[in-house]
Formats: sequence, structure tokens, C-alpha cells
Amino acid sequence: MARVASAGSDEKGLERLNTVASGFRVFAHVLRIILLIAGVMITATFYNAEHGAHPLTPTGM
Repeated sequence: MARVASAGSDEKGLERLNTVASGFRVFAHVLRIILLIAGVMITATFYNAEHGAHPLTPTGM
């Protein structure tokens, strides 16, 4: 009997762990996309600044 109750709680624990892992995977994908976009924007900013095309770049940088 104790083993059956333990197995049931293990299943609930695994289900909860899968839910947390799934949420973390979604968060990781969203973070990856945000960092990719940020990297492109930062690269474009510095590229444009080197070529004098960025309007917000202060002179002397």
C-alpha cells in the first residue's frame, strides 16, 4: 500500500517537474530571441557609428 501511494506522489512530482521544465524551455527560447534581436541592434548601432550614419552618436566617440 505504501508503495502505491508513493508511486502516485512520484507521478505528481514528475508532472510538476515537467511543467516547470516546459516553462523554463519557453523562457529560454524567448530570452534567446530577445538577445538575438538586441545583438543585431547593438551591432548595427556600432557599425553605423563607425560610418558616421547614426544620428544619436555624440561627436568624438
